[in-house]
Amino acid sequence: MVTSKNNIYIFIDESGDFNFSPKGKKYYILTSLTTAQPYKMCEEFHKLKHTLNVDGDGLEVFHATEDKQVVRDQVYNILNNNDFEIDSVIVEKAKTHPSLRNNVQFYTRFDSALLQYILNRYDENRIGKIIIYLSKINLSRRTEALIKSIKIFLARQYNHNKKPYHIYFHNSESNFYLQAADYCCWAIYKKYGDWKISSDLRPYNLVKRNIKSEFDIFSSGATYYY
Repeated sequence: MVTSKNNIYIFIDESGDFNFSPKGKKYYILTSLTTAQPYKMCEEFHKLKHTLNVDGDGLEVFHATEDKQVVRDQVYNILNNNDFEIDSVIVEKAKTHPSLRNNVQFYTRFDSALLQYILNRYDENRIGKIIIYLSKINLSRRTEALIKSIKIFLARQYNHNKKPYHIYFHNSESNFYLQAADYCCWAIYKKYGDWKISSDLRPYNLVKRNIKSEFDIFSSGATYYY
């Protein structure tokens, strides 16, 4: 947890797509990894990457959907042995009202929900800066909508005591914690499965102890682990 005037670092990843037709993914999932120490796992990830490359893997970046199972097992071993906080918002897209299916409304609703569950755990007087990292994507209305939704939420959250923050879009290759967030998001996505794919709890169980909130936005309630 955050001590007096510590910065908090939030790494956000997403799974699913924005295709709301029957051909699209069933779920859109937004997941964050939060820590006050965004360096503790870096040496372990760095060592694993170069150990794998000595064996001929040629691995450039850890990415859950593309990595071999033997790589996933070792990444989840690192995650399972470190402390950080995971929060996730699960959106069953078929239940999303048409008015929320544009970029700005979608992110304003669901990104705000995610940030609310994170930041409500902390005394705002004990937070220094809030630094938010997201995986870099092509500059588009979707990117702009995500940035706008975060700014709107933070302005509302700290209306009477403005909190300094930075929002960064970085290539995931440059940041092991963005790669770790990708693995956490994938684990939760695998739990829920998809239209024709059954759920898989193995990766989820390896990160479950770090999950602080897991909120199915259209269900009757959230699952909390704190």
